[in-house]
Amino acid sequence: MKRFIIIAILAICMVTATTVFAEDMELRKADPVFYSVTVTLQRNLLGQFNAGAYVAVDWIKVSSVSLQVKTGGSWGYYCSLTAPSTTSYGMTYYAEKDYSHLSLPSGTYRLQATFQTNNHSVTRYSNEITK
Repeated sequence: MKRFIIIAILAICMVTATTVFAEDMELRKADPVFYSVTVTLQRNLLGQFNAGAYVAVDWIKVSSVSLQVKTGGSWGYYCSLTAPSTTSYGMTYYAEKDYSHLSLPSGTYRLQATFQTNNHSVTRYSNEITK
């Protein structure tokens, strides 16, 4: 009887783990083209842009970048920035852009970047920094 209970518990654990893993994979695959898209803003205002596609695409680029400022707990538009000029062909994209020329007042900032490939685009936000 103990053996049956142990086997039943193990079976339930395996089914639960499989279900959780499958749901996690669906969440990660929420974007049909990109498996990963990240934007990072360093304290020295260096922007880093990364993307990875599930399959090879004609091209990947960052089409627009803007700086946002946090005011009263909400994010708002601060200014448009020049997007990196890099265009990648294949499955991965990486570019850096130096925005240290900006003279920013004290505040909390983040980048908003739109990545494009073929007829698909996705917008992501960077981490926040405080100046």
